[in-house]
Amino acid sequence: MNKVVLLALALFMSVLSNPAVAGVCWDCKIESMSSGVGAVCNGTESCVLIRLIRGIHAFNPASCSTSPNWHFVLDTATPAGRTLYAQLLIAQQTKQPFAFLGSGSCTLSAGSENLIRGYNPW
Repeated sequence: MNKVVLLALALFMSVLSNPAVAGVCWDCKIESMSSGVGAVCNGTESCVLIRLIRGIHAFNPASCSTSPNWHFVLDTATPAGRTLYAQLLIAQQTKQPFAFLGSGSCTLSAGSENLIRGYNPW
């Protein structure tokens, strides 16, 4: 199945299961990332804050995503989070666009949406 269709399906399912509207960016590039620990990462040992450069498609953040500096935060204390972080590092180094899907909530770091999925859409 086409990756765009899969991401659209994942977005649709997350909206159905979560009353908050999830943030999404189909073709954003990573401007910068910063590791967080302690008070920055609520409820987890470690996280990574992500700042994006918007692509040609609209970037629709969740309503709780109010930080002017960091768009998403990724929990890197889990195996899935570390795997996604490795993919993000590759996308950042190669300057390739990446698709981001948030959870619709900002519980890991105030003002930055929790990142739940991501992949190279091209």
